[in-house]
Amino acid sequence: MAESSRKSNPLPPQPRGFATMLAASLLVAGVDFAGPLFFWEPAPRLEFVFFVLLPALWGILLLVAFFRYRFRGLWFLLGLPFLVWWTLFGVMLALGGI
Repeated sequence: MAESSRKSNPLPPQPRGFATMLAASLLVAGVDFAGPLFFWEPAPRLEFVFFVLLPALWGILLLVAFFRYRFRGLWFLLGLPFLVWWTLFGVMLALGGI
């Protein structure tokens, strides 16, 4: 009778650290979005950081989340609009589209 009163969990146990990784992903996306607003002066090193390094770091976090959390990793796409905004702007600026 004791066993029948227990609820069975149909989902497999999830790896820990989901909230921490999601917060890190959103932090990277937020810094990438807000960074050029504070450092607007042309500086090649800062442009490299905001247009290449932070998006690459976010992409690595996204891939790790997909492999580690499967479909729950889709939550990590919340930072995509913030990340893509300045990255696309930087690409268009580099290609002479603006």
